[in-house]
Amino acid sequence: MLSIILPAFNEEKTIVSTLETLIYSLYPIFKDDLEIIIVDDGSLDETVKRVRQVQNNNKNNVTIKLLENNRNRGKGFTVKQGVQAADGDIIIFTDADLSYDIQSIVYLASKISVETPVVIGSRMLPTSQINANVSLLRSLTGKIFNFIVQSLLLLNIKDTQCGLKGFTKKVAKEIFPLLKINGFAFDVELLFLIKKHHHKIFQVPVNLIKNRKDSRLNIGLDPFKMFMDIVSIRFNDALGKYDNPL
Repeated sequence: MLSIILPAFNEEKTIVSTLETLIYSLYPIFKDDLEIIIVDDGSLDETVKRVRQVQNNNKNNVTIKLLENNRNRGKGFTVKQGVQAADGDIIIFTDADLSYDIQSIVYLASKISVETPVVIGSRMLPTSQINANVSLLRSLTGKIFNFIVQSLLLLNIKDTQCGLKGFTKKVAKEIFPLLKINGFAFDVELLFLIKKHHHKIFQVPVNLIKNRKDSRLNIGLDPFKMFMDIVSIRFNDALGKYDNPL
C-alpha cells in the first residue's frame, strides 16, 4: 500500500483539486492499495470542510483519512502525525498544493524498496525541471540556509528542503518518533537522523510546477528560527536525545 501524507494549513483553494488529481492519477496504478492522509494544521479557513466533501463524494475505494490539529503546530509536527497514522508499506509526504507533479510522485514511489529505503526529491539534480518562478531573495535565502546546514551537520545533501520525500514503512516508523523540531527545519533533522541511524538516502529528480505566491516562509524571521533549529539538532545529538523516542 502507498500512503501519501498532505500537511495542510489554510488550503481551501487548492485541497479539492489536489485530492481529485491524486485519486484520478494514482487510483489506476495502485487501485485499493492507496491511502491519502490529510493532516490539517489548525486551518482558519474551510480546508476541513472541503476535505470532508471529497470524502463523502469518493466513489473509488481510495482511503481518505483526515486528521486535525487543535491549533497550528508546524509542518514537522503535522507530517509526523500523518506518518503515525499511515498504514502503507511506502510512505510519502508532499505539499498540499502539489508543487511537484504526479510523475515525480510516481517515480519517487517506484524507487523505494528494502535496498533503497529513503528516497528524496532534489531540485538541484541536473535532470530536475523547475517550471515555476522562484524569487531571487528566496533563492538566496535557500543557498545561505543550505551552506549553514552543510557547515554544521555535514549532510552532503544539496536540497534538504524539497517537499517530496518517501520511505519504507519500517524506516518511517523508526525515525519519525525521534523528531523534536516542529517547524520547517524538521526536514534537516529528519535527514540527519536517517544518516545517524545508518540508512542510505537516495536522491531523484523532480519537476517543480508550482511556487506559492502566498508562501508560508517569512523571509525576515524564519531563516533565524531555522538557524537556531540547526544548532538545536547538534545539541540534542550531543545530549543523547535522539537515542530513543522518549
